Amino acid sequence: MSWRGGPLRTASPVMSTIILRGDYEMKIKRILRTAIPSILIALTLVVAIVANVMIPPNMNVINGFLGDSTTTTIKQPKEYNDSLDLQYNKSDYTADEIAALEHALNE
Repeated sequence: MSWRGGPLRTASPVMSTIILRGDYEMKIKRILRTAIPSILIALTLVVAIVANVMIPPNMNVINGFLGDSTTTTIKQPKEYNDSLDLQYNKSDYTADEIAALEHALNE
């Protein structure tokens, strides 16, 4: 640390150490005040680039999930929905019919 080009003189070596420590701490604070915002700006830039690369190929999935101005919804009347048979796992044969068919196979 210098004052008008010459070294700073203090009365004791302890005071000199305190001044040097304060100077070191100020340098660290300046570095951190510059580094942390720089890292956050770089991170924001990376997120923006990744988002611009990933969103366009998946736009149809996003529009299907969120909906957009071209999305159409089909509203069916309640009577139509009530007449539908929505039991997808219903068997084609009853237990009696299957037993009769197995009995015919065994004969």
